[in-house]
This record gives sequence, C-alpha cells and structure tokens, in this order.
Amino acid sequence: MAEAKGAYAQQQRVQHFFDVEGLESYDSSARVALTRFAIDHRAQVASAIFLVRSRLVAIGVSTAALAARLVGLEFVVLSARVEFDRRLRRASVT
Repeated sequence: MAEAKGAYAQQQRVQHFFDVEGLESYDSSARVALTRFAIDHRAQVASAIFLVRSRLVAIGVSTAALAARLVGLEFVVLSARVEFDRRLRRASVT
C-alpha cells in the first residue's frame, strides 16, 4: 500500500490488483482493514481487482465489495488467472 500512497500524493487514481489465489481462508479483521483503507482513500482508488481460488476468500472479498459499493468503489472478484493477468497488463500500459 505504500506505493499507492505515493501515487495518491500525486493526485492519481490507482487501480489495485490483489493476487490472493494462494489464500485458503480470510481473516475478518483483514477484510475490515482493506475496506477501511479503500473507503478512506476512495477519491484516489479507481478499483480493486482480486484473483481468488478459495470460495471462503471470494465470500470475504464479496462482503467487502458490498461496503465499498456503498461509497462508489468497485471491487472485482476473479477466479481466472488469464483474466486477472489480462486486466493487469492492460492497466500497466495506461
């Protein structure tokens, strides 16, 4: 998140990518912290894209997405690495 804060200081909207494919479960305090960070920086966060494999992690991110959506943020949950990588490449060139 430190890199994001540098971009935020430059008034850039940042698209975040989280490869959490290796996680098998989630901690609700981590979900709350991530949601709080995104909401606190909503003017600078364009979206957050998550690559997940675990159904539990997908549920946790989807729950965070509900709260984020209330303030106009988009959290996207993907289960296909190909789609995640395609979006990451596309974001890297813009």
